[in-house]
Amino acid sequence: MKTRFTICFLLAAPGVVAAEASTASRTRPDFGLVFNDDADLSFVVPDRTKSEALLQANIAALADTPVRTLVYCIGMGGDVLYYNTRVASRVGWRKAPDEVPGSLMAKRMENARVCLAEGADAVRTAGETAKRLGLRFIPSLRMNDAHFMANPDQHSMTSEFWFKHRHEFTIKDSPWSFQPAYGNLLDYSHAPVRQLRLDTAFEVLDRNRDFVDGFELDFNRFQVFFPKGQAAAGAPLITEIVRRVRGRLDELAREQQRPMQLCVRVPPSLADCATAGLEVERWIREGWVDLVSPAQIMTLAGDMPINDLVMLARKHGVRIHPSLYPRTSWRLPFPPNGPDRYAGCSMPSAIWRAQKT
Repeated sequence: MKTRFTICFLLAAPGVVAAEASTASRTRPDFGLVFNDDADLSFVVPDRTKSEALLQANIAALADTPVRTLVYCIGMGGDVLYYNTRVASRVGWRKAPDEVPGSLMAKRMENARVCLAEGADAVRTAGETAKRLGLRFIPSLRMNDAHFMANPDQHSMTSEFWFKHRHEFTIKDSPWSFQPAYGNLLDYSHAPVRQLRLDTAFEVLDRNRDFVDGFELDFNRFQVFFPKGQAAAGAPLITEIVRRVRGRLDELAREQQRPMQLCVRVPPSLADCATAGLEVERWIREGWVDLVSPAQIMTLAGDMPINDLVMLARKHGVRIHPSLYPRTSWRLPFPPNGPDRYAGCSMPSAIWRAQKT
């Protein structure tokens, strides 16, 4: 009996693929079904050999599925990474107060410390396994993960960079009044914050240049990068990050003599992107990105307003893969007979059937 392991955070479905334009500067590949793995199972036991074997088994479960591209999150959040980084913090870099004996967080941190001390590199293990399966492999960096923000002093996912620069480089004035804790996220107005993200992306590419097929900048987790009222003015600063990562990928493509793709995971409409300070329209128009994945933050939505992104991408030959999550919001469950409030929803019938079962 074959055992199947499932690791899933996001399924980026190829339900809408923009046609390639003749004026495109490069040919975009058929990414197929994209599996976006949040890498929570990078270190599941405090033993490098056993942990690597389990990670390989999880990824090997993709072998007989329609998945053609594995996108793999390089860290727990965006600031603590699943390998022995020289530019950021590694998972378990400090003993945090939330590591209560016997808790899941304590176990995860201890597993990571042991495995990393033994030289483990979950990103490389995942990538090498994916390539053996014939999959495209794209490492992914969360550009401002918010898991730690409500209680940063206590949380295991708070980075050393944050502690050193909390008073000078954080947003402070949250752009959303319903969540003042967004003020604890890093503020992209500051050059050292942007450089940290670039250094992290470049380090991952350099360490894994022999098998990576590109890189993903995940602007979806979470969609806050600037203080209140400053997103529009700050947007060109993030665009410069995109441009520089594109440039590094082009250099790597020439060196490795094979294409390197730049993927971006973004809010589900151009208006939402603009609100966050993301000039996605320019990124597409300039030909810097190859795949755009519009996504909700965490749960399934069958009516994401993606038409503007689809039309724009079709014009410029960029691929659009809307994100399909394996779960929907628990706050608004689907009744068995189909609720009237979903009458105008554009959710595909296959998803509806899946929700009913």
